[in-house]
Amino acid sequence: MPDSKTMPRVPSTPAPAPAAMPQGSISRNARTVALATLASRVLGLLRDVGMASVFGLGPTADAFYVAFTIPNSFRRLFGEGALSAAFIPSFIEARDRRGAPAARALFARTCGSLLVLLALLSGLVCLGCLALSWLDIFPQHSFTFELASILAAYTLPICLVALAMGALNAAGHFLMPALSPVILNLIWIAVLYLLLPLLSSDAVQARALAVAIVVAGGVQLLAQLPGLRSRGLLVRPRLAFNHPDIARIRRRMAPIVFGLAVFQVNDLIDKGVAWLLVDDAGAVTALYYGNRLLQFPLALVGIAVGTAAFPVFARLWTAQRRTELRAQLDRSLGLVLFFALPASIGMAAVAPELVSVLFERGEFGADAVYRTVAVTGVYCSAVWALAMQAVLVRFFQAVERRDIPVRAGLVAVCFNLVLDFTLVWSLRECGLALATAVASLVQTGLLYAWVRRPLGQDSEALRAAPRALIAACACGLAALAVASWLPAGPWALLASVCSGMLVFAGSAWLLFRREGLRRLLHGRSAAEGR
Repeated sequence: MPDSKTMPRVPSTPAPAPAAMPQGSISRNARTVALATLASRVLGLLRDVGMASVFGLGPTADAFYVAFTIPNSFRRLFGEGALSAAFIPSFIEARDRRGAPAARALFARTCGSLLVLLALLSGLVCLGCLALSWLDIFPQHSFTFELASILAAYTLPICLVALAMGALNAAGHFLMPALSPVILNLIWIAVLYLLLPLLSSDAVQARALAVAIVVAGGVQLLAQLPGLRSRGLLVRPRLAFNHPDIARIRRRMAPIVFGLAVFQVNDLIDKGVAWLLVDDAGAVTALYYGNRLLQFPLALVGIAVGTAAFPVFARLWTAQRRTELRAQLDRSLGLVLFFALPASIGMAAVAPELVSVLFERGEFGADAVYRTVAVTGVYCSAVWALAMQAVLVRFFQAVERRDIPVRAGLVAVCFNLVLDFTLVWSLRECGLALATAVASLVQTGLLYAWVRRPLGQDSEALRAAPRALIAACACGLAALAVASWLPAGPWALLASVCSGMLVFAGSAWLLFRREGLRRLLHGRSAAEGR
């Protein structure tokens, strides 16, 4: 935890202490989020398999994914990212210090203000993209602008969904918010497999899919209403831009927009550079599929732990329980490293089989597989760093040091820009992925440097990292050996993954022993658990 030079001054009047947080709550809530996210990611893979088969790595796929990047970036920056990180501490503070009515009023004001802001923002983006498409200023990209004008409407419902998810997380409800992406994937898959085969051309199919995604955003928003009602948060939105609580959230959001979503900013830059500078069609799509495969372990480990830990960090900070806050941060980092290291190394080992089994069919040929494998392998090297980053950035938001992620993020974006324009000419999309991976490592290193001293030499995460790395290397070698020995195909992929997991479990048991594993995974010893 940051020392006295890093941490803001504690108010002289102590806040009422909230109910004690159970020791294993972060790991339990992380498991809930991870299991729900697993269902979403599996469906997401099925969706990507269908997209690869229908569109391949062609110009229509590039146009669709560039257009989809716009609402997706707004969701990550202003929805799940900055707004949630600014709103959750304010919501917890209002509830714990002023009671449930104040928290409900804050949620109503935030909903109303966000609704107006997003309506204006998505409307401007839609009109701007329509104008660029109709005027035909960039004729080679006019179809991309047309799709972007449709998908801009997705920004409004999905950012409201993210706000509802943040309120439910702060209220201790994680399951339904984590299942929200399942709805999008189910609708996307249904349209992909049932409707698109009936349509005549790639362009018509892409337009139909864009409309379906907008509809799915509305369904996702409706799905959050029962959870909000059960917790007394189904309130009428109120417009209050100048209310002090909304002004406080705005001040908190400004630095978080940049600090929390640097990887998304870098990914957006990468796709823009690929779209403009890589001559071969498919560079944007290869980056998209590599990023999608990266998001699978990242969501199950880093985002799951960060989502579960953030309300705990905010609650302990508000209650001024500094020792427990330090312990929860250390425990969260140890938990992330234990699972993210084997995910990083294991996915790199099986990337060729994974991409081939998932995507090599229809319009997605051998060259597309080769390009996507290269991007995926590079992205996988940064899984563990991005997972740590998800926890560290959430921690700094909770303790109201939002300037620290901004500083680290500025350095990371500068690294990414320089490397993008250096590597794109020789390595094409693979160079862009490498630039983002290096920038992510730099950002995570800077963030950890700010908490390294207060965590101290007795840090559980620091002590566990070398043993977790050894077990992860054993996992990767086992997966690679099995993949090399068996004929390529689904069974070889399954055998590689299973063998890697078994070797990792055995290695972890030998290296950590039962007591160490129980303390790392559950935050308590075997004796405490009895």
